[in-house]
Amino acid sequence: MENIEGTKCALWQEAKPIVFFQIPRYPLPQHAVDSAQLRNIPKTRLEVAFCNKCGHIMLVNPPDPHVMETVYTQFFVTCPSVGTTGIGSLRTKRFLNFVSDH
Repeated sequence: MENIEGTKCALWQEAKPIVFFQIPRYPLPQHAVDSAQLRNIPKTRLEVAFCNKCGHIMLVNPPDPHVMETVYTQFFVTCPSVGTTGIGSLRTKRFLNFVSDH
C-alpha cells in the first residue's frame, strides 16, 4: 500500500489517502462485449484508496466525464425487466422460492 502524492482525502482535504487496490487497465463498460468491441472499449487506471485519518474510501482520479459520457452513450446496456418482458421469470421465481425456503 502506498500514499498518493498530491492527492488529499475528499472529506478532510489534508490527509493523504493510501491506495489498497488497483487495476492498471480497467474496462469501463460493465457488460459482455465481442472481440471487435473489446479493442475499442475505453479503459482507465482504477485505484481505490482509504484515508488513514477518517476511513473514507474513495476512487483516486475518477475517469474523465467525457470518457464516461462515451461509455453511457455507446456501450451502456440495461437488463430487461422481468416484470415487463417476462424474460427470466422462471429463474426469478426459483430463486425467490429458494430464498424464502432457507
